[in-house]
Order: sequence, then C-alpha cells, then structure tokens
Amino acid sequence: MIARKPLGIEVSNTSRMIVPPVQPDADDLKDWAAGTAVAVGAMIEVAGRRYWCTVAGTTGSAAPTHTDGDAADGTATWRWIRPVRSRVWIVNDSSVVIYLAFVSPAVANAGIRLNAAGGAFNSPENWACPRGGVWAIGASAGSNNLTIQEG
Repeated sequence: MIARKPLGIEVSNTSRMIVPPVQPDADDLKDWAAGTAVAVGAMIEVAGRRYWCTVAGTTGSAAPTHTDGDAADGTATWRWIRPVRSRVWIVNDSSVVIYLAFVSPAVANAGIRLNAAGGAFNSPENWACPRGGVWAIGASAGSNNLTIQEG
C-alpha cells in the first residue's frame, strides 16, 4: 500500500465534507472553466482526473493537472480525488471533540466521535469511501483541525 502525505483540513461547528467520494456521481462533477467562482465541496473533472474544492475562490487561467494533494487555481484550491482508496486515517488535532458521518452531513453528538487532541478514525483495510464522502462537524465554534492520510 502506498501512503500519501498527510493533508490538513479545518472544520467548524457547521458540517463539512472532509474526504470526497472516490467515485462521485456524474451529476456532482462539473467541467472546469477559467474565471469561475467555485464553492468548497465543488467537484470537477479535467482530462479524466477528478478534483474537489477545499478553498472557495475564482479559478485561474489554467486547469489543474496535479495528481497528489492540493494545488491553487486562481484563488481556489483543488484537492485531487484518488481513483482508488484502500484506507483512510483521520486524526483530531484540535482541542474540541469532532464528530464524523458518512454519506450525509455530520451532526454534533452523533456518529463517530473523535476525542480532542488525538482522537482518531482508522478505516478497515480495503475500505471504499461512501459515495457521499465523509463529513465532519466540530463540537464548538472556532478552528478545529484534522489530519487526513489516505492509503
């Protein structure tokens, strides 16, 4: 198994997708276009590669081409969606509890609880990420940091 470099992501007390689905529904994928406003969670396809927006903004003049991690595109940031994911590790680096949910938005005090300062979720081997992705919500307002590593 090849482990990819860990990626950090912030969640707040509003549910947010933190791991995109490996095979997004075709309806969720848009074509990339220059100078277009994109929101966090938007997904695009470029030359057979799929990307997920982690920082909202306006796209630049050239489509993303990277095949690992994050890359800026104008003021937006795209994360490459791996075509195969056999495992995912999620670690809570913040000082508050964070909750995870699969397929639909996370709800505080429900689902998988990641305790503060090191609470972790390790998926089973050969785990296929749900079609709706993995969502997270912080138990309180403020910056709540997670580290995510895929294998």
